[in-house]
Amino acid sequence: NSLANVFINTSNFDYAEEFLVKANSVFAKTDNSFYSVLANLNLGICHFSKKIPDYPKSKGAFKTALEYCDLLEPKKGSFYKAWIYNYIGAIYYKNGHYQEAIDNYNMSLQYTSDPMWESIAYMNIAESLIAEKRYDKANKWLNKSIAHESTLSEDNMLELNMIRASAFNGNGKYDK
Repeated sequence: NSLANVFINTSNFDYAEEFLVKANSVFAKTDNSFYSVLANLNLGICHFSKKIPDYPKSKGAFKTALEYCDLLEPKKGSFYKAWIYNYIGAIYYKNGHYQEAIDNYNMSLQYTSDPMWESIAYMNIAESLIAEKRYDKANKWLNKSIAHESTLSEDNMLELNMIRASAFNGNGKYDK
């Protein structure tokens, strides 16, 4: 799993996948659910992040990771569930299934109390609503995200501002 992370971080997803498949076969023979969560989460990220994403494989790996999350102590399991549901939401979003994306982003909110993760989920919900041209509702979610903006990284702030611009543009509020 650690070697796979090196390959993921260098966008060498084919090599990462090879190591993660091996890691999964090793972890399946142990009682350590935590490593199975990580291996399947990372495998899902690999399939999601490839130049030509394989969303069905990604979703399958995320669903397997969710099953292992149920075997972890609740706090740790919830942390990973929030992350995984956010990725599943992103898969639905990328495939144009915006309501399913919103449902999964809302699921991620059920498993986190971290203001940064909440802000990201709010932002993702807003982006899905914008895609559905539901701008007023999107603005409500953007305002929730903005309330936690101090917790966001510079990249997340840039994304938040781009989504805000899309919402204003959709509402015809170009001057804001």
